[in-house]
Amino acid sequence: MAILDTILSWISFALVCFSVCVAPWLFGAWEMWWFWPFAVCIFAAGFCFSIRLIFGSSVLRAHRIVFPPTAAAAIISFVIFLAYAFVRASQSPVYMDAERSLLLFLTAFMLAATIAVGFSRSQLRTLYVVVVGNLFCLGSYGIINHWITGSSKVLWVVSDYTQYAGRASGAYFCPDHYSGLMELLLALALGLLLAPEIAGRREKNSRWPKCLAGLTVPLSLYGIWLSQSRSGGLIALAMIGASLLLWTSSFRSHIRWSMRLGAFAAVVAGLIMLWLSNSTYVMRFKELLPVDQSGSSSLNTAHEHMRDRIKGNIRYNIYSAALRAWRDISPWFGIGPGMHQHLWFHYAASPDGDRAQGIWPTRPNSDTHAHQVHSDWLQLLEEYGIVGVTIFLIWMLSMLVLLTGGFRAGVAPAMALGAIMCFACMGLHSLVDFNLQIPATVWLFSAIVAIPFALIQREG
Repeated sequence: MAILDTILSWISFALVCFSVCVAPWLFGAWEMWWFWPFAVCIFAAGFCFSIRLIFGSSVLRAHRIVFPPTAAAAIISFVIFLAYAFVRASQSPVYMDAERSLLLFLTAFMLAATIAVGFSRSQLRTLYVVVVGNLFCLGSYGIINHWITGSSKVLWVVSDYTQYAGRASGAYFCPDHYSGLMELLLALALGLLLAPEIAGRREKNSRWPKCLAGLTVPLSLYGIWLSQSRSGGLIALAMIGASLLLWTSSFRSHIRWSMRLGAFAAVVAGLIMLWLSNSTYVMRFKELLPVDQSGSSSLNTAHEHMRDRIKGNIRYNIYSAALRAWRDISPWFGIGPGMHQHLWFHYAASPDGDRAQGIWPTRPNSDTHAHQVHSDWLQLLEEYGIVGVTIFLIWMLSMLVLLTGGFRAGVAPAMALGAIMCFACMGLHSLVDFNLQIPATVWLFSAIVAIPFALIQREG
């Protein structure tokens, strides 16, 4: 049985590595392209793990796994969320799209469970290195592809998304989603760089991980710059600022504040220089300003321009439609998984129209089909309601408490800090985009969180 357990362990390890690392290279494994081959691999890895639990030696005892209250809360809350999602999906009138939404959560949970309980310490560390190396390769490809083709090609396909011309998109078609991958890479690199300075390690490691992480930080920042993602740039700036605070926290008071004030002044000077430049990236930020083309600078005029600019933005209209659908149909339980795109045309038009009186809405939005809300948080609220969001937040907060505790205790501090920063990146970016609707990004994030979770549970 020991031989069978070892064989099944390495089969599940190979399947997980394949799913996590290859999926981003095939356009993010969207459902219409490459989702199912990778989903089958994840289910197969879960099946091998299940066989080990049923017929093999006790995996929990072999890996010396214990579950403190925070870990138990995280596991139980996500299982409850899956049960709730299954019930809501079975009630959805469009089952295939409900199934898609459910599978995003289910495959992530199966992947995390297989990693957290079924992998040995050496497998966990190997997977972590593979994930970081794969993200580094994805970032390098995005940069090189942008240099050579201007990102007019994505892998072997000529991109039809001309609205993204001049912006790096890597192996994805959307630059904002490529930026999301680079934010994960930046978070992991900063975790490797900062953790040894903040928390003591149980094992004295060599310096090469820090050296490689130091090279990875500028690559990820350059990838975000080429993507011209506004949210990605702001998140990267916030992460660098938080990293500076963490790095200087152990210094003497006068040195700490001198470095912080000097860095703040340098950042402000750099941002002013960028703002005065003619950079295309900076111009994307300036587009959001309430600039009065007539030259008037009154507050009322600026307010009117800002209001018109916001209401004319497609994201504002999508958010408004999603909130109205959620409020009208079922605030507590949501409109149903995957139902946003089907109810879009019922709520797409601005609410100032009146069919009975023949008043046409000021923003009909009839030329846009919003398959996603462009906000993971808002889509979660719209489709799963207050109940679903509450359960999900309990899981997220439990995970953050557990990872923070592991980091402070010096258990896998680099991995734990990297996972915490990845939570921050995805949580913030998900306010204005749908990175976590992409299966490959979900699986990467699941692996990044599951690895330190597993190491924190191991005794000894």
